[in-house]
Order: sequence, then C-alpha cells, then structure tokens
Amino acid sequence: GGGGASGGDGGGGVLPTRVAGRDHYYVHDVAAFAADVARIEVKHPQHKHQVKLALIYSTPDAPTGKPPPDTPAATSADGGTARSVAFTDFLEEMGERVALKTWTGYRGDMGRDVEQESYFTRWRGVDVMYHVSPLLGTEQHRRLIGNDVGVVLFRDEAAGPLRLDDVDIGTVPQVHAAVRPVVHDGTPLYQFAFFTRKSCTVRYGPPLPASRLFRRGDDARDFLLCKLVNGHVAALRCPPLNRLFSRPRGATLDDFIKAFPAETAAATKAREAKEADARRRAREAYRGLPQVLNVRVIGARNLPSADSNGSSDPFCIVSLDEQEHRTEVHKKTLTPQWDQSFQFSLTGVDAQFAVLRMRVKDYDRVGRNDFLGECYVSINSIVDASIVAGIDANALAAAARPNGGAAAAAM
Repeated sequence: GGGGASGGDGGGGVLPTRVAGRDHYYVHDVAAFAADVARIEVKHPQHKHQVKLALIYSTPDAPTGKPPPDTPAATSADGGTARSVAFTDFLEEMGERVALKTWTGYRGDMGRDVEQESYFTRWRGVDVMYHVSPLLGTEQHRRLIGNDVGVVLFRDEAAGPLRLDDVDIGTVPQVHAAVRPVVHDGTPLYQFAFFTRKSCTVRYGPPLPASRLFRRGDDARDFLLCKLVNGHVAALRCPPLNRLFSRPRGATLDDFIKAFPAETAAATKAREAKEADARRRAREAYRGLPQVLNVRVIGARNLPSADSNGSSDPFCIVSLDEQEHRTEVHKKTLTPQWDQSFQFSLTGVDAQFAVLRMRVKDYDRVGRNDFLGECYVSINSIVDASIVAGIDANALAAAARPNGGAAAAAM
C-alpha cells in the first residue's frame, strides 16, 4: 500500500497529502491495487517511444542556428537558410525527408496542415522527429528548438571551434551533441563531442571512445541516437525536467490514497470476520476426508495381443503423483485377474487436481515393455462420489467408490 510521503523537487514522486499522519497503511484489495499500479507505467512510461531532437546548423555568425527576425519557414527541404553540402549529407544520413501536410506519423509538435518538410526516422522502436534549424522560421525556432531536450550542433570543419558560451537556447535543452565532419587518412568521418547542463547529474551511455571519430553512415547515426535518447531519459530524472515525470506520478499515487483509503475500525472488524468465516467453511469442507486411499486392482479384459503367440504377459502399474505400485505379471492371457491391493497416502496430495493413473503393459524380458492401455480416475471424484470410468480402445474399464477412505478399482 502507499501513503503520504515528503520530498523535494529534485527527488522522486511527491505526494501532496498525508493520511492521518501515517507514513503507510495496508491495502487488502491486492488485485485491484496491483492493476492500478501497473497502469502508472502505461500513463507515465520511463522508456521513450517518441523523441524530438534539434538538428542545428551552427556557424560563427549563428551558433544556435537562429534565423534573422521575421524569417518564414521553408516550404521545402531544398529551401530555407543557407547550409553546407556536408550538413545536407548529414541530414540524409540521420533520417528521411517527409512532407508534413500528408505525414500521418509522429510529428514532434510540427503542427498539422503545414506546407513544410522535415526529417524523420525510426530507431530501435523509437520515433524520432528532427527540428532542422535551416528549415524553420524565426518563431518556429523559438517554439520548437527552445523546447527540445536533445540538441545536435553541426559545425563545418572550416567554421572553427564551438564555444559553449555561445550555446544559449533556453532552459529546456539539456543534452547537447557537437558534430564536425573530418577526413582522416582519406576516409570521411564524423567527430563527436557531448556536454550536458550541470543540473543533469545522471550518467548515461554509451561511453565515447577516445578518438571520438566515427565512420559516416549507420555507425555514426546509431551511436549518436543512442547517446541522445539515453540522455533524454536521464534528463527527465534531473531538475528541472524531473517535475514533468515526478509530479504526474505523484498525482497518480495521491489518487491511490483516495481510491484505497485506510481501513476504518468497523471495516477491519467486518473483513476479519469474513476471513474467519471463510477459513471455518474451508475446515468444515475438508473435515472427514480420507488421508489414505486403498486401491484394489481386480483385473482386465479384452486386452490386445502383444506377443507372436496371440497372447500377452500383462501387469498393471498404479500411480498417484510420485507414488507407484505394480501388480504381478500374469503369463499368456488377455483377461488377467490380479486381485491385489495397494495403499496410497493422500497427505500433501491436491485432491482437486491429482489423478489415479492405471496403465497395463506387456512384460518383456528383453527390451521395453509394450503398452496395452490405461485409464485415469480423478481423486476428487473418488472422494466426493462413486464414479465409473472406461477406455473403449482396448476394452479397459475401471470403477472406484468411496469406502470409509478406501476405494476399489476393477480393470
């Protein structure tokens, strides 16, 4: 059960109330409570299935890709503000171009019925919509990129180093990746660097190799997206974004307190009386049940022939759970009359599900014994009432009846 709790903004879920000054109490409707707890993860999942990321073309004049005032949004991915061929190649590697007006997938707050194109990809079950700075208008840049937790800053090699003091997008962006195209030994590569805000104290992987170099294409894309998605989840556990996670969960837990209130003294008394009555009825239902089952195996008829002489050497195996008994072997007969009795302990046997199994086999001195037939009798039916069970395939028949804790069986 859950009760009121206290905590700061930097902690986990915060419950705004306490129940009669108690830190906890018991919830007895376990099934209903467990079902409601499972719904928390459905409403507020920790795993991200949809992520929006900013892809910024960073230049010395516009480190954060912010366009001049009153710049309209580009209607095509071929338009927009100027960018290098290297950045365009990077876009094509990170995702596919989509027309937002007809796009039916995850939109990442890009709006509907807009004559505009953007880039999208699906990576390991996560839908990723990119906010590409050269394609955004002035207002879109402020509204979209200013609310992206993860940001990629693409910087041409000739543009010089990126100064962190120049990266001022707002308080929401927490995880930043700097990407620079380089050529090493004639091979085109990307060089990565990552940095986060000081408030994001949760470490996240994968670790960046010492060279920080990645071959262009799937290797670089997978590493970059893995790092950014993991960073996105880590940022939601740190201030100030943890409020977006802890407060809704805290409100849900507070609803639990209302849905499953602490039991009153009268309710406790009524519940305990109901439980005691159920235990009493269970004892009465079990009282008088036998603890030992006596089985008398009389015989069998019309058994199939298993030997070349047209006969069989039958014997019967009677088993209950791990307990097993065998009759003597009767030679050259299809109608054996064993008339042997066996005793089975019912201690620890679940009478609701256990069965008495009777198998008849042909004895062979060499090799495996041949199967001739079998039948099953439910222990519950033996205890509760007389039953008759049979198997027509081999003309086997069995009968069981209560007899003061004993039963007789004929085969």
